[in-house]
Amino acid sequence: MPRTHTIAGIEVEVRRGGVRRLNLHVTSDGLVWVSAPSHVSSSDIIRFISANRAWIERRTEAVSRENRRSELRAGDEVRLWGEELELVFMDPSGRGRGMVEAGRLLLPLNVAGREDRGMRRAAYDSFMKGELASALPDVARRCEQRVGRNASSWVIRHMRSRWGSCNTRTGRICMNSELCCHAPSCLEYVTTHELCHLIEPSHGAAFKALMDTFYPDWRSARAELNRQPPLR
Repeated sequence: MPRTHTIAGIEVEVRRGGVRRLNLHVTSDGLVWVSAPSHVSSSDIIRFISANRAWIERRTEAVSRENRRSELRAGDEVRLWGEELELVFMDPSGRGRGMVEAGRLLLPLNVAGREDRGMRRAAYDSFMKGELASALPDVARRCEQRVGRNASSWVIRHMRSRWGSCNTRTGRICMNSELCCHAPSCLEYVTTHELCHLIEPSHGAAFKALMDTFYPDWRSARAELNRQPPLR
């Protein structure tokens, strides 16, 4: 039976048995729990949690941000190509998939759906994916010419922890739909980054030299993306 304790100022649920080593978890609703082997003492568990307090605080804050963002209520601030916009839901009749107008992102959603968190999120995700799908072909073509390598295919989807990924065996490149939240330079950076992996799979010195050659300002774009990593 799990027991909840306050350890190092953090409320933690301790679950014993069924594992070989201590593990920390933070759930989507912010619950912190530790799984511990049956033989591990309470004092060892306390030391383990105390030693990992900084990670727990970072993770719980990230979960909180994810949850706030997933609500996507009317009036929230969202970003499109680096520009901050007010989110507005509107009647879908004849509106297509959405538009930007006077500092607002207008997304079509029926009246009932405005109260449905899942429908709001789906409308937003659909718009963002469409934005990236419209922008990517020209950027990909330009970067492929510069790098001298072509992807076998380009795929757009949401990714939790990466802005892009490259299958070096098949040449297939996936791009995170949230890239269109950031300045266009970030899309150019990630596109170049993934294409360079078709030449050099690692992130070592040879890869950095390729990036310096094909996109010299890549460190600035990477820094911007690192300030706001993918969520959800």
